[in-house]
Amino acid sequence: MKRTLFVISGIILIGVMVCIALIFFANGGTSGKDGRLRAIGEFGNLKIGDKYFYKAGGDVGNAYEKIPPSRFYIYVLRNDYNYNDICTYESCGIIGGTVSLLRGWLMGYKLSPYEEEFGLELNDAGEFPTGESSLIVVADGDSKIRGIHPNAKMDNLINILKLYPDLVDFDLLRGMTEFGPLEVGADFPAHLIQEFDDHIFAGEPQKKFTVYYIWNKPRGPGCNYFECGYHLDLIYSYGGDYLDICPDRDDVLLELGISPSQVSRGEATLMVITDSKNKITGIHPNVLLRDVAGILLQYALVR
Repeated sequence: MKRTLFVISGIILIGVMVCIALIFFANGGTSGKDGRLRAIGEFGNLKIGDKYFYKAGGDVGNAYEKIPPSRFYIYVLRNDYNYNDICTYESCGIIGGTVSLLRGWLMGYKLSPYEEEFGLELNDAGEFPTGESSLIVVADGDSKIRGIHPNAKMDNLINILKLYPDLVDFDLLRGMTEFGPLEVGADFPAHLIQEFDDHIFAGEPQKKFTVYYIWNKPRGPGCNYFECGYHLDLIYSYGGDYLDICPDRDDVLLELGISPSQVSRGEATLMVITDSKNKITGIHPNVLLRDVAGILLQYALVR
């Protein structure tokens, strides 16, 4: 009798485990409660393994002009975006800035009434016939579709990226604890601060944080608003300050352990984040100015 009960209990346990496994894989291999992480293999004309409509070199229609070659590509489609309004990175939502730091490309655009790309027509509510009002598509460096996530939002982006470890290297988010004379937790060298050019407009006397950036900045009309001013405005809007340095200051660059010739050729950059007391919070070599939103997110300085 005991043996029979043991066998029955074993069969029940196996059955429960099978059910859990089926539920797990039915939700796209994720154990989270959020069904929007679920990836599907086909959506209208979109299929896993096919090339997405956009690819590196394609026209964007905003200040970026062309889609840059990237490790991976994220496309966010929502029915609440403005018509003819393409967003990129943090302009799609501040979390989008992380994708730049991960060396990916993120672009968002509105679902149009007749989505010929997908072979599906939206209903009067601006939704796909199957009820979805948004879509996130993940493509690899060759623009081949790797994931299709219906009803996913920007809030789900990081968790979605974690589903593709072969495409996304989260180690890129980490800065360094030391770089030359700089060290996280220490004061930014006071004698170097005066060597940086302060671009802050009249505003609050006390800043929440400061971004120090060393790069081969285009001078005069070569540095357009989207390349420079847009990111500076973002820093200021979150209560920060921004200072950079001319790459011809060889003495300062050498003291910081950076090759002046590499900076002049655009091969080396350095971004340092300090708090309101000028304590170094983060050190990030070889990043772009457009990465600043993703970097500030790492230290909870923007939301």
